[in-house]
Amino acid sequence: MCIKEKQRQIVTSSTVSSHGNLVNYGRTYPGATVSTIGLGEDAASGAFAGAGTNGGTNVAFIVNSCGLRARYWNAATVKFFAGVHSVHMLVPVAAWKDLNGFLYTSDARTEPQRGIDVAIAAVTNPNSAVASAWLNSTQAGYGFTSVPIGGGTPANHSWGCMMSIGRGHTQADANWHANQETWAQAKSESNDAIGSAYSRASIYCNYDSVLYGF
Repeated sequence: MCIKEKQRQIVTSSTVSSHGNLVNYGRTYPGATVSTIGLGEDAASGAFAGAGTNGGTNVAFIVNSCGLRARYWNAATVKFFAGVHSVHMLVPVAAWKDLNGFLYTSDARTEPQRGIDVAIAAVTNPNSAVASAWLNSTQAGYGFTSVPIGGGTPANHSWGCMMSIGRGHTQADANWHANQETWAQAKSESNDAIGSAYSRASIYCNYDSVLYGF
């Protein structure tokens, strides 16, 4: 089933907002709203992404509806990186019709335990890789749910992947952020990304991606 690429939007809560409490991200195309998010900008990273230097987020975990689609992950997240070390998101992949023609898709599940597990991993072993907590098989196990569109009863096709993404001014820098940087290292502003020309994603899926694809 073909799933259309389009920009994503996150609703925020703030008393002061430059964008009406709506954050847009993803690839721009004719008629699309420009991206309005840049994470991690500060004096250490510099203003290479044009977001200023008044931020400072080093690691971001974003759980939203249909946050990323597999083939568009790179284009959808490139504007996130304005100094941020790594961004971790959900990638639902399932979309199907049953014998009655009802449409279903997988999506992010509202699951409080997800945040608890990540926090426990950070506190108990600050020298472990940030990505390892997000890519843990437990996270993928309860990360997704199936959603009926237009009727029908959800079937058990809650397929999706956890993705940890790093960008940097070199490929080695992007690889390190996405795969190896620890919680302790993520605290240091000296490890800020100072460019976003290169990217790396680490992925863990809750289904046989070799057989069914990504």
